[in-house]
Formats: sequence, C-alpha cells, structure tokens
Amino acid sequence: MARYEVYAINRTLPPEAKLGVMLPPPGNGLVVIDGQTMPLAPTVQFRSQQNLIVVPMSIEDTKNVVYLTNASGAVFRVWMISPAELSAHPDN
Repeated sequence: MARYEVYAINRTLPPEAKLGVMLPPPGNGLVVIDGQTMPLAPTVQFRSQQNLIVVPMSIEDTKNVVYLTNASGAVFRVWMISPAELSAHPDN
C-alpha cells in the first residue's frame, strides 16, 4: 500500500492584502468580492491554498480570499486562504 507524505505550506501573505469572500469569477473580466464588483487587471494571478496559480474559470465555489488591487482599483493578486489562514488574519 502506497504511503503519501503530507507537507504543510507556510506562505507569507502581504499584510496590506484585504480580506474578503469571493464568488466564482464569471469570466467577463470582473470579480465579485464581498458583494462589490471589481475589474480584473490583465496580469491578475489567482493562487490556490497550495499556493499554485489557478485559472479563474476553474474556481467553482465561494472562497475566502485575501487580495490586492493596483493603483486603478483593479484586482491583480488573489490568494484563496485556508481556515487557519483566515483565523490568523489581522482583519478577522
């Protein structure tokens, strides 16, 4: 029987990142976080709880996230966070 190792990922999230709840992206260049519709930057990155870059259309459920916006207010970084990261976030 195969045995798999479990590895914990320690990642540092930017302290200036805002906490929110994100709906699955609709695929029209916009994202809804905490009921607010915001544009996505052309260089947006979505990262999973494992810190891997994911395609926005693969996100099918509502997610707890931290995110950053650029100078024009477009979302350019989104990290989907675990329950442990959520409870450790200073805004929580």
